[in-house]
Amino acid sequence: MDQGSIHEEILQATIVTIPKAGKPPTTPANFRPISLLNSDLRIFTKIIAYRLLEVLPTVIHNDQVGFTKGRSATDGTRMIQNLLEQITSSRTPSLLLSLDAEKAFDRVHWGFAFEENNLTAIIDFFLTGFQGNCYVRNLLFCFLFVVFTTTICGNLLIITLVSISKNLHTPMYFFISQLSISDILLITDIVPNMLHILLHNGETITFMGCFTQFYFFCVSEISECFLLTLMSYDRYVAICDPLHYASIITRFLCLKLVAVCWFLGFLISLMNIYRQSTLTFCGPNVIDHFFCDLIPLLEIACSDTFAVQLQISLLGIPVLVIPIIIIIACYVYIISAILTIPSNISRHKAFSTCSSHLIVVSIFFWTIFSVYIIPSKGQSSTISKVLSLLYTVFTPFINPIIYSLRNKDIKKAVNEAIFKHR
Repeated sequence: MDQGSIHEEILQATIVTIPKAGKPPTTPANFRPISLLNSDLRIFTKIIAYRLLEVLPTVIHNDQVGFTKGRSATDGTRMIQNLLEQITSSRTPSLLLSLDAEKAFDRVHWGFAFEENNLTAIIDFFLTGFQGNCYVRNLLFCFLFVVFTTTICGNLLIITLVSISKNLHTPMYFFISQLSISDILLITDIVPNMLHILLHNGETITFMGCFTQFYFFCVSEISECFLLTLMSYDRYVAICDPLHYASIITRFLCLKLVAVCWFLGFLISLMNIYRQSTLTFCGPNVIDHFFCDLIPLLEIACSDTFAVQLQISLLGIPVLVIPIIIIIACYVYIISAILTIPSNISRHKAFSTCSSHLIVVSIFFWTIFSVYIIPSKGQSSTISKVLSLLYTVFTPFINPIIYSLRNKDIKKAVNEAIFKHR
């Protein structure tokens, strides 16, 4: 100070950005920038400010009406009104420029500011959900709530019927009940939080909560993929080798195969989630989605995602490629066997036993491929969210409807349960 200068370290300031209350943190205009100064510099500048307090009004231009002793911000408002009246009466071409806090920091590169301000690890994420006016969000909330309730009731009905009805104590219906458990796990993992997001026009989710949600989402999807593969093998044996069906597809084998499906679902999901949780998230924490999904998480990661993408590609072989090959092979043999049946009635009956499963398989893999396999470059976020809705909400909703409306055994079990309790 005696030498007429201040050390550079004292002059350094840390700029932080605080989200404005009630506004989504998606654009710089919705942040309030604040400079955190060195304590010594703050004391020094306060002393200088008090000394200059009396002379500043004579130095600062009269048009600067804010933050100056003896002046009021209302003076500026009145001056603008006078200018507008003068411009209107004289019809002079003019330009009125308004500068907000974002422009007050126009010497700060916003990309650099966001990058430097977020070098510490993110502890939560902001899920935007479906943005829109209150009426549209409330309408969507009511619709999804009805779908959620119907899905839970429908899948619980199938699980209950398979448990209590002796006619449904077969391998096929045992696999269907496991599929219903997977659907319940999926929709309860996604929809309750999505409904909360719709009510609040976006919501914050913790880092742990985000990856927990993604973990159970992976468990449900991977397990369902394996279960659908088992069901296709079950239909293959039932149609192509009906005489040995009971000796091949035994109850003990079904229990072992289902246990393996769930075990692989939990294990592969754990491997996947562990690798993703090691990513560094230091930039904007906004996820433009209604749940913590794979692609949005990779998009906001600061660290290199090559290792994660490589692992996902390798895990895709046992999770998607091999099951699809098995399902296609099974149905090639099934269709070949059905075409050799001479009677049209017998052919129709044989095909009807696997038509429901074929519909469910088609819907499941089509929605998965449309989101994760087909390139989404140039695709709007709204379309991505709608496609995600298909396999997270509507697939669990449709599955029990397909199996109940197209299945005489389940209809019969429902009627027996109703008449039994009358």
